[in-house]
Amino acid sequence: MIITYGINMTPFGSILIARSEKGITDLQFTSNSIIAEAKLLAKWQDASIIRNDKELAVPAGKIFIEHRHYPEIELDLVGTDFQVKVWEALLRVKKGQTTTYGDIADNIGHPNALRAVGSAVGKNPVHYLVPCHRVVKRDGTLGDYAAGTRLKKAILAFEGIKIK
Repeated sequence: MIITYGINMTPFGSILIARSEKGITDLQFTSNSIIAEAKLLAKWQDASIIRNDKELAVPAGKIFIEHRHYPEIELDLVGTDFQVKVWEALLRVKKGQTTTYGDIADNIGHPNALRAVGSAVGKNPVHYLVPCHRVVKRDGTLGDYAAGTRLKKAILAFEGIKIK
């Protein structure tokens, strides 16, 4: 397997974006590219890893400038069956809407699996495209975000979502 990645700027800061032959496998906001690269290398130990910032600027531009999303941008989601179900449920949350961990658990047929859903949301490998930023607490407050709550607020504001 070949993974090509690049580090590029977006309106929300620096990202590491990676893709396989099938589609985008990783999209992480990062303030430290060395740590982001180390995580990518650890995740894909058996793959050939190639850095090409210029090549990966194209999908980054489609995502953050042209505002294209799944299914226009092909994804290669790699995780457990449960994680992939959670991420697929997140893909059904429309721009301008939010969801809760409980809603996702219900949608995937595991209404009592709130912690497992929360863990899967936190392990989302493709931030922004798989919109884990749209998950809020049951009371409507912000909740956590792997890239930080300040960035989550910025993305939600950009999407026109107001949070308590």
